[in-house]
Amino acid sequence: MFMRRILPLFIASLQILACSKSTDEPTATDTCEVVINSGRLRNPYSVPELMQQQPQLRVQSTHTYEKIVIRNIAEYRALEEKGIILSEKPFDRVDADYTLEKEGQFPVAYAVVPKGVSLESFHHTRLDDLYMPAPDAAARTTANTFSGAVTFFNPISATAEPIAGVKVIIKDVTRISNAFTDEQGRFTVSNAGFLSDTVEVLLEFSNNMYEIRTLDIANLQSIVFPNKYSLGFRKACGLTNMQINIGSEYANSALQYSMATLLSLNQFKKFAAAYQFKMPAQKMVFWLGKDAPLSDSYAAPMLNNIAVSKPANIQQLLSGLLGIPEGLAPLLFELVGDKLPDIYAPYYTRNTNNVPKGYIETLYHELGHAIHYAKVGNNFWNQYITYIFNNGGYGQAGLPNSGMIALSEAWAEDISNECAYYLYGNPNYLQISEKNYGTFITYGLYYDLYDNKQDTATIGGNRRIYDDVSGISFQNMYQLFTQDIITPQQYRQALKSAYPAQAVAIDSLYNVYQQ
Repeated sequence: MFMRRILPLFIASLQILACSKSTDEPTATDTCEVVINSGRLRNPYSVPELMQQQPQLRVQSTHTYEKIVIRNIAEYRALEEKGIILSEKPFDRVDADYTLEKEGQFPVAYAVVPKGVSLESFHHTRLDDLYMPAPDAAARTTANTFSGAVTFFNPISATAEPIAGVKVIIKDVTRISNAFTDEQGRFTVSNAGFLSDTVEVLLEFSNNMYEIRTLDIANLQSIVFPNKYSLGFRKACGLTNMQINIGSEYANSALQYSMATLLSLNQFKKFAAAYQFKMPAQKMVFWLGKDAPLSDSYAAPMLNNIAVSKPANIQQLLSGLLGIPEGLAPLLFELVGDKLPDIYAPYYTRNTNNVPKGYIETLYHELGHAIHYAKVGNNFWNQYITYIFNNGGYGQAGLPNSGMIALSEAWAEDISNECAYYLYGNPNYLQISEKNYGTFITYGLYYDLYDNKQDTATIGGNRRIYDDVSGISFQNMYQLFTQDIITPQQYRQALKSAYPAQAVAIDSLYNVYQQ
């Protein structure tokens, strides 16, 4: 669950291409990009400003602009369900490196609230009245939509690949429009009703299937919001063919690792579908640990899917399983509520414009745990994470439930290599799946059950074949997992029952691995 060999680094590359200007028809030659480095944008929806500039107008506010303290994740979701537009920074701020504001220990959000929506149960301060009538598409002189595509430079394939499922946000001070990228990385965002000629472009890593969040011990409030990054400000006329290519020229480690995490998830889901593996039923929540605040180990505790409900248990897990300092665990629990991680992965700010390819390969390993969890369920996984908690990691052979570690860690390792081979066709990944001497975790065993290579070893002073098993596919092996099979010996028996003609060969293979 926690540790995997990290392969060598491969430098990524990045560029955000210039956007194109729209006249009568969109073109790809002229640019109308604007760069704003400091200061504030005028809010074109402010009722007092509109009345001051045009005294003849008799407008009535349609929304209020509010500052709201977010005390927990449940409040955040409740506000969104009311149709309130939320941002972690003031809508008129133009600096991309804005620091999250706090009141006491809680983060502050800035919100556009429709008239008639009650904030009675929230700690809020009204900042302004806004006039935001229904969008009038005819008021714009440019195209009716913003469009483009998002790609990420994959350090393994050394190519820019489309990224599906990232939310592209176009923000016109207090009016927001967004869309998710499709399988080709393409998106189309409506711009109807936008008044300003300068808009901010952002990427957010959250949809109904996944969320990526950052755990920063120095700024715990960052865990409340899904990861979101500003790509800067552009003239609105320049967003008719927006190519967002995230590679090495973009020096933002948090964005780089968020992109790599989503790429890994997208790739693994395709692999799982091809092999008929189950993905977890609930949304997958990823925590990215900034500069490895807990450890440099990866983990797949599957806590959001398990839905651990008792606060005391959650705080224990945060402290004991994930290494959160005990004094911070209660606050962190209060902030995240039920948004605990299914997968935890450390990242390092020193990698400002690249992601090591080993990061992606290791996420395949953790996602290998996720499909195992999806097959065996909560009872198995509760015992599994309890073992990790009690033994500070893998422990050793002979400890109660150590068989679960031997069973699952070997599966995740072998399946990650199979996934990488499926995706990239590089036989070097299969060479990793060889017999791992000197450990009770039988790396390579699942691959040996599948391959048709007759491996040999010196056994009892004699050189003989020990791997005479073949043709048991990974799909076949996966189907044998149940919540009641918690040791390699039990799984071995399930294999022999399913494939009686190979029972002797299966015993021979297991005997060598377990010497």
